[in-house]
Amino acid sequence: MKKKLPLILSIVLLVVFLISTLLFDKFVDRERLDQVSKIPDYVPAVKEETDPTQPQIEEGRKDAPEITVTDAKGNSYTLSQFRGKPVVVHFWASWSGSAQRELTMFQSAYNDYKDSVHFLIVNTLSDERETKEKAEKIIKDGSFTFPVYYDADASAANAFDVRMVPTSFFVDANGKGIAFAEGELNRYNFERGLMKCYENQQQSPNEETPEPTETE
Repeated sequence: MKKKLPLILSIVLLVVFLISTLLFDKFVDRERLDQVSKIPDYVPAVKEETDPTQPQIEEGRKDAPEITVTDAKGNSYTLSQFRGKPVVVHFWASWSGSAQRELTMFQSAYNDYKDSVHFLIVNTLSDERETKEKAEKIIKDGSFTFPVYYDADASAANAFDVRMVPTSFFVDANGKGIAFAEGELNRYNFERGLMKCYENQQQSPNEETPEPTETE
């Protein structure tokens, strides 16, 4: 009997392992299904084949979701207020290792395109690691002059289905979500995303560009 005991124990442990694995897989599947069921309708329709050494740009042709963000003074703005020019919506946080590098790139792009492109550089405050003070310090220390907005309750990030920070979205002048890139965005892909907005823009050349107005 003693000789058979190790074999019996091995069989018992194997059965316990198989049962645990099966139960875990079912739990993960239920959790994944629950997450998928909550994904908003704004999902890019087409993925573009890109150079694997570059951050991926993914394409879409759906209306960008309406979002509301606030500036440093608490004034509210909606995405639809920025129609008439392409809009770059960038979600970032101070704790992201790439934050300062990427914001430096956006400052350079803002200097070049501020007259023809709207920049919504949106700080996500919903994460417990982030505070408005931390974000403002980075902006001040970096001498950044682009407009900064805040997403205090994550409603804007959720509307765009942001899965990681940083993530950037390109919206054309008519409010169509054209492309997005997850992860740190370099100038090369910024230019590519912006070009896709211009390529898909059907705005009349004579149409006046509306200025964003403050909402209550």
